[in-house]
Amino acid sequence: MPRRKSNQQTELVAFALRGIDAQIAKLEQTRAELLGQTNARVASTAASTESTSTQAAKPRKRKKFSAEHIAKLREAAQRRWGKGKKRQAAVKRPQATAKKAVPNKS
Repeated sequence: MPRRKSNQQTELVAFALRGIDAQIAKLEQTRAELLGQTNARVASTAASTESTSTQAAKPRKRKKFSAEHIAKLREAAQRRWGKGKKRQAAVKRPQATAKKAVPNKS
């Protein structure tokens, strides 16, 4: 009788090992699929960053203003600053004068 119990136990262990091996194979397959997806994402991300870095490396074109536009800007700035200077001139701050110390006659 003990023979049968041990035989049943070995069969159970064998079934358990087969089940574990099947799970391991399934997990390895899933891992390979996920790894392939992440490698594809990394490659596409690297390609997109390369394209954006080449765009960023190009010097930016400067906008050129016409002489007429520059004159208008200069005139507007002078008007703004002139108004500010007129306000400052209108509001004169009293200058602090040194007060003479009056001696106490006590």
